[in-house]
Amino acid sequence: MANKVLVTGADGFIGSHLTEALVREGKSVRAFTQYNSFNSWGWLDQYASDVKGKFEVFASDIRDPHGVKEAMKGCDAVLSQQSDLQVDVEDTAHLVLSFTPDTNGRRLRANLSMDFFRQDTTRTCVAIGESGSLRWNALSGNVEYFPAGATVWENVFVHAPQCDETYLAEWRHFLACLNAGTQPVTSGEDGLAALKIIEAARASAEMQGASAAVGGWQ
Repeated sequence: MANKVLVTGADGFIGSHLTEALVREGKSVRAFTQYNSFNSWGWLDQYASDVKGKFEVFASDIRDPHGVKEAMKGCDAVLSQQSDLQVDVEDTAHLVLSFTPDTNGRRLRANLSMDFFRQDTTRTCVAIGESGSLRWNALSGNVEYFPAGATVWENVFVHAPQCDETYLAEWRHFLACLNAGTQPVTSGEDGLAALKIIEAARASAEMQGASAAVGGWQ
């Protein structure tokens, strides 16, 4: 393994963990992060205490060849964690899922919204049922219940997770299933269904918002 390592995409989830792992191995690490006016290092802002002050941060733009050349000076190896996905980012995105009616003729619907205009960060999930609604705030960990006919939300419980807790829990569960030979909670079929929904959303956007069918879903 090289002595001086440049990690690009170090402000991302994988890149930040790779940076920490290399530091713990005793490597000299230069972490390439995306420059921003907030002086934020992304996921590296939450580095573990045992790696504090033990790596160098180089803030620039991976699309700038001069910046990349400067970052590579003195490095024996480059580990790139940049994504190859070409993602078109919109200011807002709204997705409506309409499911096949159940045996009682009821059709479930789900609404997903992403908004890049907001100055604050919000992540909430609301489930609306016949007897009331549940609301989960992914940032604070609050779970609240609003009974039908009520006037205020009721607190159910609070669990404030770490930013990477859900990812780590998912991997632990997956590895445990491999060892035990059991079926994971989220299967490969679930992942395929999610990809089909994404493709349907892209097709709907190309049709100016018209509905696009995916199996039994729209």
